[in-house]
Formats: sequence, C-alpha cells, structure tokens
Amino acid sequence: MMETDVGSRELITIGKILRPFGVRGEVRVYPLSDVPGRYDSLTEVILDTDGHRVPTTVTGIRKAGEHYLVRFSAFSTPEEAAAFRGAWLQIPIESAVPPPPGHYYHYQLIGMTVQTERGDDVGQLAEIYESPHHHVFLIRKGSEERLIPAVRDLIIHVDVDRQIMTVRVPEE
Repeated sequence: MMETDVGSRELITIGKILRPFGVRGEVRVYPLSDVPGRYDSLTEVILDTDGHRVPTTVTGIRKAGEHYLVRFSAFSTPEEAAAFRGAWLQIPIESAVPPPPGHYYHYQLIGMTVQTERGDDVGQLAEIYESPHHHVFLIRKGSEERLIPAVRDLIIHVDVDRQIMTVRVPEE
C-alpha cells in the first residue's frame, strides 16, 4: 500500500477523472501523459481534489477510446466515485518514466525563462495548451501574454537544468 504522508512529496499529474462509469465504481480518466505504457503499469496513484490527497491502489484499468476506464480501491460504487469527479491523478515524481529525447513533462517546462535566439527576454512559460496538431505555450512577461506554437521550427533549444527555452519568434 502507498504511503499516507503525501503532503510534502513532489508529485506530477498524469490524468484527470472526468466522471463515474458503470455500476462498479469505475471512472473515466482523461490522460495527461503521452508516455507509452504509462497507464498499463499503474498500480498506485494519489487522487487530488482541491488539495485533499487520497492515496489509492489501481485495481483495474482498460483503454476506452482516448480515455481510460479505471477502478480504484478508494471507492467501489458510482456514488462514491462521483465525489472524485474532477480529481487529478498524480504519482510521485521519482516514479515518472523519463520522457524520450526531445520530449518533456509539463512540470519541467512551466516556469522556464523563454528567450530569443539573440538572448532577448520573451518572458516565462506560464501554461501549456493542447491543440489538435501541437501544444501551444503561453508566455507571460508582466501583463503581456504571447502564444508560441510548440513546433520544432520555433522551439530552438530547451535546457531543463538551467530552466531556459530558446525560441524563434516570428516577425510581427
């Protein structure tokens, strides 16, 4: 069973419970991880509902289109599962599978300093949005915001250790 002292552990979010499914307490989960096999090997997670963290064991999982249907030991009825609607599925950061070269977890990118190829400050990466074709980075500098598509032509270099992203900014 998982440790119950999860308050101080560094966690990464890998999914979100959308709603209960069926009569056995399963829930439909939207995956936030594109790591191949990430959900196939899940055994324990932490369910976070507005800062209230519940460690639980994964007792069943199956792919259902773009989502997963998951059963947890924390609940066994649709009524109990409904209380976890909107909960985030999290795992300890040390359990994370390293991403393939050139890919990054959101937590590795959020907060990065973003600069141009000339070294000019663009701002900080504040949010990452998903679009049908690629991710989009929201860069904030003071009260200004800029969206930069996360495509190879524009993202020149990512230095996770130094927390710096170098981008090619299209001429305005």
